Amino acid sequence: MAKVSRKVIDAYQFTLILTGIKDLTPDVTDALYEAGFDDALIGMAAGVPYIDVNHRQAESLEKAVREAIRDVEKAGFYVVRVESETANAITRINADLLTLSSHS
Repeated sequence: MAKVSRKVIDAYQFTLILTGIKDLTPDVTDALYEAGFDDALIGMAAGVPYIDVNHRQAESLEKAVREAIRDVEKAGFYVVRVESETANAITRINADLLTLSSHS
């Protein structure tokens, strides 16, 4: 019997920080929704547009983020930064490990 390889699909959460958007007009939000952001909250904070992606399904966080960036570009906009609580936690742990190893 042949082995069947199944890809594991998980859901990921992250925030995309955008550029090139001055106001969240209906045209902007419609373009983003049509590009695939029906799983997201589109907003603006202190003049900075963002998309909170709440449930993007993919094989990995990297694949989920890269797909979302392509979707933003399909809508005619650009991502300047990605934020993720998962990535932030790993960064904090690595910083702690560096601190611990420098004391050895």
